Amino acid sequence: MNPPSDPTKIPDLVSLFWTLGNVVTGFAVLQSLAFCYMTLQAHWLEKVRVPYVLAIVTAMKLLAIALEGVAVWWCHFTSLRFWSAPPAGVETVFKQAVWGRSVCVILFGLACLLAAWGPVIDQRLASKRRV
Repeated sequence: MNPPSDPTKIPDLVSLFWTLGNVVTGFAVLQSLAFCYMTLQAHWLEKVRVPYVLAIVTAMKLLAIALEGVAVWWCHFTSLRFWSAPPAGVETVFKQAVWGRSVCVILFGLACLLAAWGPVIDQRLASKRRV
């Protein structure tokens, strides 16, 4: 995407990509919360009768975390490309925001995986305590 020829449109495009980065992060968080809610339901692994379901779910969630992270960083770099020299302090704010968004996507994604693996880990720990 090339910068527009009209310099007055640059702030609008930067704002658009800033908002898009927020939307991607919000979607990732909501998706993770919905996934956690599903996995915290009683015996969800028993209801889904697919071989290696936990491995498939883990792989899909890791892929989702990676793709959402790429989307957040793409929005960051695309918004900065529109300015040849960003105003003072803007680049610092953008860096802090993109790192905050990335950490948010990763932490909520890992919380999902912990919720998915929780019953399995609990079962294994309980069986070791009985021995």
